Amino acid sequence: MARIGPDTLVKRNSKFESFLKRRLDLDKFDRIRAYDSCIIVSEKADKEFKFVAISDEVIYLTENPPKTISEEVHFKDVTDVTLVNTFPDFLGGEDRKNAQHIAVSYLTNIPLKNKKKWKDNSPREQKLPIGTSASYHEISRNTLEVPAVKRTLSDTAARRDTRKSGQLVLSSPRNKSDSALVQHFSSSLDDSELRSLTDLDLSDNEAEPRLSKSLSAVQLKRLGLSSQESVDFKDQLRSHKKSQKEAANTSPFRSLPVPPKREISKSDQNLSVIPLNGSRGRITPDLKLNASNGSVASEGIHREGSRTSSNSSDSGVEKPRRSWSLWPGSRKNSSDTESEQRSSIPSLDLSDLPDEAFDETNSDDQRVAVLNIYILTLSSPILGIISSAWHNYLIRATLLLDEEFAQQTTPSPRKTNLDTEKLGALFNQLKREILSSANTMEVTFQLVNEMKTAAEKNSMLKKMFWKSADLFSFIVDQLQRYLPKSPNQMDADQARAQRADEFELAILLVETLGLMFRETEIFPSRIRCLKAGKGKTALDLVIVLTCFPEVPQKYVPPTSKAAALLQSTQSDQWKCLADAEISKLVTEFSIVATSVLFELIIIAHQSNWGESDGSFFNIGWLVKVLEELRTTEKFVEGATGRALRLISRSKRLELSPQEAIQAFQHFYILKTVITYSPPIAAFIKNNYTEEFKYFVQAPVIAEKLPERYPITTWTVKLIEDVTSHVLEKKTQLRLK
Repeated sequence: MARIGPDTLVKRNSKFESFLKRRLDLDKFDRIRAYDSCIIVSEKADKEFKFVAISDEVIYLTENPPKTISEEVHFKDVTDVTLVNTFPDFLGGEDRKNAQHIAVSYLTNIPLKNKKKWKDNSPREQKLPIGTSASYHEISRNTLEVPAVKRTLSDTAARRDTRKSGQLVLSSPRNKSDSALVQHFSSSLDDSELRSLTDLDLSDNEAEPRLSKSLSAVQLKRLGLSSQESVDFKDQLRSHKKSQKEAANTSPFRSLPVPPKREISKSDQNLSVIPLNGSRGRITPDLKLNASNGSVASEGIHREGSRTSSNSSDSGVEKPRRSWSLWPGSRKNSSDTESEQRSSIPSLDLSDLPDEAFDETNSDDQRVAVLNIYILTLSSPILGIISSAWHNYLIRATLLLDEEFAQQTTPSPRKTNLDTEKLGALFNQLKREILSSANTMEVTFQLVNEMKTAAEKNSMLKKMFWKSADLFSFIVDQLQRYLPKSPNQMDADQARAQRADEFELAILLVETLGLMFRETEIFPSRIRCLKAGKGKTALDLVIVLTCFPEVPQKYVPPTSKAAALLQSTQSDQWKCLADAEISKLVTEFSIVATSVLFELIIIAHQSNWGESDGSFFNIGWLVKVLEELRTTEKFVEGATGRALRLISRSKRLELSPQEAIQAFQHFYILKTVITYSPPIAAFIKNNYTEEFKYFVQAPVIAEKLPERYPITTWTVKLIEDVTSHVLEKKTQLRLK
């Protein structure tokens, strides 16, 4: 586990890490951010003691002690992560007071298994054999719902002993011994007992080909299952058997559909239509596979004591055979008119249906499920890590939609072959070269760019960057050297070109800091570097990010005709080009500075993870610093203007992934200062009411932020919150 080490927020568990290393791929193992023991309550688990492991994409769950590992929730399906302010009822004492209840809401297409009021453990509950009726289940259901005779403790014990011995409670109906019959029905009748009951209505000379051996509901009432306890059960069974014999003489067959008449070929002469149930004969199928057409031909399917069909055809011309299906039976005295009136049932061909049609989990209907995680310590940072990992995933997944960004951040194939010690040695050598005081601006640019490119490919360099505050302090010092003023004279002829180079270096330094801040919240050394020197370096960084850089005086072309002719000369063209380049670089610096300030706000929210001292470098301290700076209003003006331009109508219908992230970061900063700083909130409301009223339009935002961007939902929520404050009314954007 590359990210979990001595310098992390979570306590190490060597046995659990060894288990993760054995069960997970190396790539997945390296992306584990934190883990902790917990109690899980979900649709799959009910108050089970487990381990939760958080990666940058998935929430894993294992048993405690671990045996198997499963990907419980993917961050792409998460809709909300909240801390529930309730005490768990199933805990007591100090554990109940110190428990953190984390509710992770996510979308799933797995259907919810509804609880059935009646449950049958019989294998017939799932699938009935062909030709059987539902009366078997009606008997079981009615028997369970209507207790005819009360049970005693002795009966229950006797039944339990009988089951342990492997004997049936009810004896065979053909045994005429009175002592074999049991007069007590209970709610625990099993399948074998019910089968023995259904044989009570059959006799040796009975030839009734019933569809089912089970008793119907009417027959069940004749048995007197709902009568008083004093009813003679044995007499009722005998009377029922007698009535069945009389009914067999008058109506030997049930009313069944009759198949259409057809001529039977020679190959089918030995094939007889047989009843599936209700006879005492034995069905002996002898099936062979026809190799020519792949169909199943039946040879010698017969029943002992049954009559074979005599309607065979001796014609030499064999008619084309249709798909044949077994019919449960037909009336022997059925007329041809009745047979012609019945329409044949077409066979259903399911071969053309896709496999997804039979997959219940492949439904488009999604529902919200909740994973409840109970952490038993108040100092555990799992809540913040889950929330941060989810937000980081939304940003990273959106940026990866940009092919250029995806190519830049693709890990190098040599990463796995490079030893950690060798990587550390190379980084320390690069660090010494960067910190050298003899470097020029060009050399510093090359070395810092090399470190930034390597950190994009290998996240281990981020951890090495924050081991000490040397590089962080060096970058901030370099920014202070060139911002807000240049060390060179701005009135010289070559000042514009020199200033452009300084802006390029400043942009690279700020981008490097933003990269080192991104997804490094699990390293406590990062917050220690920010707090070093009582936060002086962090304060200097905030001042630099919110400043407005000094630029050379804009070149104004001469107004005279003669001077206008000189403007087009080659000696004066560099002035206009330099002004355009500087203006573009200033805009780019403002965007990357806003991105780094966004990272600082995130860090301020996370500053008290796992620590008791949260009074320094928290969100309150950062907002107070912004309120005291004279450049804050100008910075807020620029951030608000850029945010509104990103979501307003323009020639481009859709924002790029990086522009979508910029819109998200700008509105996140605006919401933060509105929430925690009343003066800045009043400034925004007093100066941008009309802009928010006319520029924030749901149809335009729906075009600018497509639904396929994972960050869209979160960004729209931020826009609604900021607009609601500025307009002083609830704003809800309906994008669909």
